[in-house]
Amino acid sequence: MGGYQAGREGLNGSTVPAFTCTDIRIARIAFNMGGPPRDLAYHPCLNLVAGCSDREVRVFDRQTGNIIPDKFDMQGLKMTGVFRTYFSAGENTCL
Repeated sequence: MGGYQAGREGLNGSTVPAFTCTDIRIARIAFNMGGPPRDLAYHPCLNLVAGCSDREVRVFDRQTGNIIPDKFDMQGLKMTGVFRTYFSAGENTCL
């Protein structure tokens, strides 16, 4: 998984850039992973993106890149490491 640590404010940090299909020269938004990015999943229907670093999982608004707090439910499980994110058929974000 790639990412970068340079650019204008809001695109800095351990981020994964998102480009438009018509101009891939400039990142329109970026998803700040909070650490080195490991995986990113786009929901096929909802306006959601789930991404993970080696420390945590974050859920983002696809259009703005803003983190959506409390969207990820661990259901009491303790996370020791994250390697993949994806959306299940039951509309839950899974590891």
